[in-house]
Amino acid sequence: MVIKTHSIVFLITLLLCSISTTYAQNSLVDSLNQEIEMSSNDVDIINMKLRISNQFRQTNPDTLVIIAKEAYEMAERIGNESLIIKSGLLIAQGYIRSGSYGASLSQFQELLTRLDNNEIEDFRHHRAEVLRGIGNIYFIQFQQELSLEYYGDALELYIELDDSLNVGTLYDNMASAHLELENLELAEEFYMKALDLHTKYNNVMSKASSQINLAMLYEKLDRRDKTAYYATMVLNTAREQNALIMESYAVRILGSVAFDNKDYDNAIEYYNRSLEIANQLDIAYEQKDSYLNLSEIYAEIGDYQNAYEHYVLHKTFNDSLLDEQSANKLAELRAEYETVEQQREIELLEKESELKSARLVSISSGLGSVLLVVLLTALFIHNKKRKEIELLEKDKIIADSKKRIAEEELANAKLREENLQKELTNYALHIVEKNDFLEEVKSEMQELRSEIKNSELLKQVNKLGSKIYQNLMINKDREEFEIQVEQACDGFFKSLEQQFPTLTNQERRLAALLRLNLSSKEISGILNISPKSVDQSRYRLRKKMELPKSKNLAVFLNQV
Repeated sequence: MVIKTHSIVFLITLLLCSISTTYAQNSLVDSLNQEIEMSSNDVDIINMKLRISNQFRQTNPDTLVIIAKEAYEMAERIGNESLIIKSGLLIAQGYIRSGSYGASLSQFQELLTRLDNNEIEDFRHHRAEVLRGIGNIYFIQFQQELSLEYYGDALELYIELDDSLNVGTLYDNMASAHLELENLELAEEFYMKALDLHTKYNNVMSKASSQINLAMLYEKLDRRDKTAYYATMVLNTAREQNALIMESYAVRILGSVAFDNKDYDNAIEYYNRSLEIANQLDIAYEQKDSYLNLSEIYAEIGDYQNAYEHYVLHKTFNDSLLDEQSANKLAELRAEYETVEQQREIELLEKESELKSARLVSISSGLGSVLLVVLLTALFIHNKKRKEIELLEKDKIIADSKKRIAEEELANAKLREENLQKELTNYALHIVEKNDFLEEVKSEMQELRSEIKNSELLKQVNKLGSKIYQNLMINKDREEFEIQVEQACDGFFKSLEQQFPTLTNQERRLAALLRLNLSSKEISGILNISPKSVDQSRYRLRKKMELPKSKNLAVFLNQV
């Protein structure tokens, strides 16, 4: 992967001083542009253009593609095959950054064709990079079978090149693909291969990454002994490396195992540590989960006061987007309804008492005179009718109150659904942006280590790199997002399966997002696929549902 120089400047300034990253980026671009104007060597100009384009990898991928294309055209003009491949790889990666997965795939395939026609030995690493890039695109487009084919071809080349770091990474990628396909035994096998390789070459953080993936896999398989074993190994490494996020994953898993084993004291200790880290790093979704876990433990041991307090804190984080005013209004309506119900019971008791009194008076009056009996009877009938009218009016008040409550609950349900849509969409886009940035920084740290000569500075950079790298070891954010979608759309998925049992898991996910009234562009950002792929998937979904063109797909899904 090509390194972005302005991010390297950013990392160094974190260690040495407070110089602005943007200023450093602009300074480097200006400096390179001046060198280009002064240079007459085409190869040097192309290399400087590639360095400039790298400056826009995170901030402006469209500019990256434009400059990389200029370098590509110059490389073609002078017939430099190595620079053609490097420029093409940068163009493909720029397309990925801008979300143009179709264009990126086309660029990768064009490079693959060029490499197929060129048997130069030095190009094997470029070929492996292209194959892996194609595999990654198929993976994020939920075509895991195809991704595994390209990962396998790339793996053979990396093994030939004795590139242990990329071999280990590919083992992890292949394990994740098998996990998506529910091939749990194969997922375990490839995670173990990655772990063995990282252990052999003493890649401490990569080793911990494989161990945490294995711990989570065994947790899914309910194999508590292995879950606890690998989570404990990760915990020890995390504390040695001062890797807080990695430690958070480990203690959360160990807390879950302790809870399942009814070891509540240790479970509380682990979850409190997870909460402490979440508070220190200000990670809201980790705080929310930690409060919920602690609430469940306290409820299990009968400490309901603590259980209640922690659950309230969990809800504070989980429902921060809900309209507090609407919730208060709903509470007022419920209180009004309860008041009307109580008043109605009191009046019914009063009516019963009055009826008993009227019967006594009627019997006593009957002994007196017929006229008095007639008068009392008329009075009784009049009172009875009056009470019936009053009861009807009270019933009408109650019915109106129930109607208002139902309307308010419906409005709140719609509001919660809208807020959930925004939360899920923003959360998914945040995942894409964060992982892209961290992947870039991880790659840049690799080159940075080889360039720094000062041992003390290298030590500080390695320490910073380990903290950054831990964020990339598992796809926790994506799992959290999928869990929230599954929880929010549980009833919808059941109804969808009853009516359309032939839909695949990918089509069910797409249907859930369409039901949230997301556009093709928004969905493509969430699923990491191109808008064109979303449109094709929508077409296949509509075809399976036998939905006519005249009917809106999103409206139909909201009626399922």
